[in-house]
Amino acid sequence: LEVLLIDPCFGDIGLANEIIPLSVGLIGSHLKKQIPEVNVTVLKKSTDILSFLDNKKPDVLGICNYLWNTNLANRLSHYAREINPKTYIVFGGPEVNKKPVDEKIFFQKYSHADMLIEGEGELAFIQLIKTYLEERKDSKKVRLRINELGNCFYINEQHQFVSGPVFSRIKHLDGVPSPYVTGLLDHFLEDASYQPLIQTSRFCPYTCAFCVSGKNRGKLRGYPIEQIKEELMYVSKKYSDRPHHTMYLADENFGILKRDVEIAECIKKCK
Repeated sequence: LEVLLIDPCFGDIGLANEIIPLSVGLIGSHLKKQIPEVNVTVLKKSTDILSFLDNKKPDVLGICNYLWNTNLANRLSHYAREINPKTYIVFGGPEVNKKPVDEKIFFQKYSHADMLIEGEGELAFIQLIKTYLEERKDSKKVRLRINELGNCFYINEQHQFVSGPVFSRIKHLDGVPSPYVTGLLDHFLEDASYQPLIQTSRFCPYTCAFCVSGKNRGKLRGYPIEQIKEELMYVSKKYSDRPHHTMYLADENFGILKRDVEIAECIKKCK
């Protein structure tokens, strides 16, 4: 199975384009751990994505959708379908919400999507791929059973949401391997135009109204500290010839855990 995961952007312009796509990287590394025989590729630049679609024609296209790339993401998904009508298209990311501000616009944008994933994507995407592989054995056209797919939904012909069960969030992040250490993101680390992005924990206990994370509810969870240190060392060695680059942290509230002091010391050492 050929799976392409994208966080699409235009060329080399804009801050969002300079950041390594950690979100789809985490989903890809978790997928490879659970189903090793699947080929997973992570891409960001639209030119790279178009070239891959032309040459590889992936079975599954997973798209991380943000406010700033939603139109590009949709255009690329339509192109993927033109190249290979059998490509199974999955949308996820912050812009995917079963309670959109404007349902009419939402339906127009995503009615062609085979499936949409709301919330954390790792568990939902793995279950989707497992079901896809089972269905593909028995049928020429894959029709996934929505009742088996947590956090997933699609738009039917009557413009209604059809939803599966709700998955709880990953309780322990030690099951999610680093996409850096596994080598899945090496081609980004070797490209001088990209800046590294690291996440050491997820969530924040506060529900501030001015923060997009304030709407979330859940337990603050951290990745294993040894995995974080290994990741920091791995990335810093890759960037040893580019000391002017910046490493970004994707934590909602770095510094809230006692261990964050130890992580900060490791970051200083890596510098």
